[in-house]
Amino acid sequence: MARRTSEVTIKTQGRDHGKTFVLTEMPAEEGEYWATRALELIEKSSDLQPSAEPQTGGMAALAEATAKRAGINIARHLQDESLNGMWKYVQFQPKDKDAPAQKLRDDHIEEWQTRLDLRVAFFRLHVGFFSPENRSTSAPSSTPSSS
Repeated sequence: MARRTSEVTIKTQGRDHGKTFVLTEMPAEEGEYWATRALELIEKSSDLQPSAEPQTGGMAALAEATAKRAGINIARHLQDESLNGMWKYVQFQPKDKDAPAQKLRDDHIEEWQTRLDLRVAFFRLHVGFFSPENRSTSAPSSTPSSS
């Protein structure tokens, strides 16, 4: 099965306005580390107090609760150097949509706000599927046998 992708077109006014980037989901092991580390950094932030609500559901609940509490501050927490591995999964899409996406170069991003926007979009690509509206509704492929 192909990795999920997300196209992000920069809407903020500035030198990157209108540029499009293609984000690709990390492989499972690397993505698990990245998403867990990102959530950990956000959760440990001094300005985010633990929720009084009971948390159940593992990673899904953590992602949902963290996103609710973090709001716009999420980008600041995603700037940790341990999360920079994400950039190899970000590509630049030339204006000619028929041209293939290109490996990201330093000159593709000219505004610091664009980097923050891409970090948040990358985070959502990796943990957004935990939200209730995106949960799988398909039945399991097999049923366990009882002995």
